[in-house]
Amino acid sequence: GIRFAYTPSLGTPIQQVPEMQGVSGYGTDYVWFIGASTRGTDQSYPGLLTTITDVPKEIKDREVFNEGLPELLENAVASGLRIAGTHTAGDKALDIMLETIEKGSARAGLTVDQIRAKRHSIDHCALNPRPDQIPKLKHLNIFMSCAPKYVEDSPEVLRDYGEKYLAWVAPVKSLLDAGVKTVLEIDDREIFKVGTAFHYIDTMVNREIEGKVYNGKERVDRVLALKTGTVWAAEYVEREKVLGSLERGKYADLLVLNNDYFTVPEREIRKIKPVLTMVGGKIVFQAPNF
Repeated sequence: GIRFAYTPSLGTPIQQVPEMQGVSGYGTDYVWFIGASTRGTDQSYPGLLTTITDVPKEIKDREVFNEGLPELLENAVASGLRIAGTHTAGDKALDIMLETIEKGSARAGLTVDQIRAKRHSIDHCALNPRPDQIPKLKHLNIFMSCAPKYVEDSPEVLRDYGEKYLAWVAPVKSLLDAGVKTVLEIDDREIFKVGTAFHYIDTMVNREIEGKVYNGKERVDRVLALKTGTVWAAEYVEREKVLGSLERGKYADLLVLNNDYFTVPEREIRKIKPVLTMVGGKIVFQAPNF
């Protein structure tokens, strides 16, 4: 009763995913392939890879670069695969990913329009993109999967890297204003500890952590925030013809909520909870009191 888009890691045994070398979209209505991945060119905070040099040596020394992975990704792009689901946290890691996509595409002889049609994606937005990277993302039609969860790392970024680099933490509004297709990423295995996905939509809308707003110019309104998790997210997982909105001909996947998302006070968005969930027109969850 749940739909999953998957990005198997390069090196997955071929007998497990025999059609992996085929086109994106392979699978069923409930599990389908949307691209190739690796574990990431850098690591999660504090090991993310940046171009920042005006920091103490102990901060810079903990940054991590996983050598060899860009070559795997370049080969995947050259073979015709889409890249999706690869951990890319720091801005230098994003530089590497962009270079990898360009090199692999050049080897394949792809035109700019053919590269754009791939919809390659970059995940996390933990400390990227830099402002100068945004035009290239737009030019290549690269999707950005941004996790509001990383806005909650803002106090650590402020402490370790300084205030000016807060602008690189999940800059969703800057991306959307530039025309970069940006989608909501949860990236939280234990989301039940903070509530539901609406906790992170609230973070995107308010950017308030423990009573303080971090980089408030990157706040987005609740309508755009909802689109990042619905209609645009459906494009990210290559199912926009059947998912993402309630329309004739699409799957009847929907939530019934305990409050009106569009009218509750913005700081109350995180308290919204589903009371009923339907997948394909069938009820798969119903709250006891509903």
